[in-house]
Amino acid sequence: NILGRLKEIGVRIAIDDYGTGYSSLNYLNKLPIDTLKIDRIFIEQIKLNNLVIVCSTLQMANELGIDVVAEGIQTTEQIRILKGHGCRWGQGYLFSRPLPIVEYEEFCRAIRGNKVDNTSI
Repeated sequence: NILGRLKEIGVRIAIDDYGTGYSSLNYLNKLPIDTLKIDRIFIEQIKLNNLVIVCSTLQMANELGIDVVAEGIQTTEQIRILKGHGCRWGQGYLFSRPLPIVEYEEFCRAIRGNKVDNTSI
């Protein structure tokens, strides 16, 4: 109920580290989820068996109208594979290390100044 009320006022809800820990397919039907964040463990070795898991998650989320963020992107090869399978969002050290707020604001201004489209991977 609380998540539903938050969503009503415009809060977007994400499941972090999807595929590990307590994340479950069951949550996708029970909770008002906007975004799944695929755990970096699946991205690190995406060329191996994890590609099937990542692709299945992307397809399932797309069918449910849920955005997907790939966590832990460190190589351009990972981006190429993810984009090729329809992943539009990503985060990781390839883009930037975690930043204090002041440095983050400078980073965003620099990106906007360079006319780089940072809305997707």
